[in-house]
Amino acid sequence: MGFLRWMAWVLVVAPGLVCAQAQQFQQTIPAAQLVREVVYNELHDHQRHGYWRYWIERHAQKEIRLDEQVETAEGPITRLSLSNGRPLSPESRQVEQERLNQLLSSPKE
Repeated sequence: MGFLRWMAWVLVVAPGLVCAQAQQFQQTIPAAQLVREVVYNELHDHQRHGYWRYWIERHAQKEIRLDEQVETAEGPITRLSLSNGRPLSPESRQVEQERLNQLLSSPKE
């Protein structure tokens, strides 16, 4: 019987305590300080963790694209990897490479 009471306490009382502690924690940090800390962490994150890399699958009416996106110091760069589950044709690969070369030679982009 003790086990059932303990489980009932865990299921009923413990979530309320956790929520109360979370609300108390939120109230102790002023909003301006929280914003400063988030901005600082975002600006200094690359020094500790590096950059991210994602694969993004996009569904259009006639095509499913798999893009590879990497973060750089200047911003994210996306490259088309697959179209409809297949590697790019030599012509499409050339077009994609030219687009990336244009990005490299154009500081505004």
